[in-house]
Amino acid sequence: MAHTLVDLEALYAAAKVTAQWERALITGYWLQEVKRQKDFDAMAVNQAIRQCGYSISNITRELTRLTTSKHLMLVQIKPRRRFRLSREGLRWSHRSLGQPEM
Repeated sequence: MAHTLVDLEALYAAAKVTAQWERALITGYWLQEVKRQKDFDAMAVNQAIRQCGYSISNITRELTRLTTSKHLMLVQIKPRRRFRLSREGLRWSHRSLGQPEM
């Protein structure tokens, strides 16, 4: 089954996304778990968000914030400046989407 951006919009709705960091994290979840990308960069997240008709004023700031937050939602892979969801980021995404934690 091919996944489309409609699936991403459905994830936004299911997670009841309100903040920019939530939209960035759910988009990262979609890229990593649904699209099966090993990791992702800020450009891929920003493009997917924009294709759904939304925007984030500074995607790099939001992704970096998720790597330095108290709960560490993303891990930055250096020196490539790519990201991957941490266990906490996956847990938060699963809870937000009403899915059992894996």
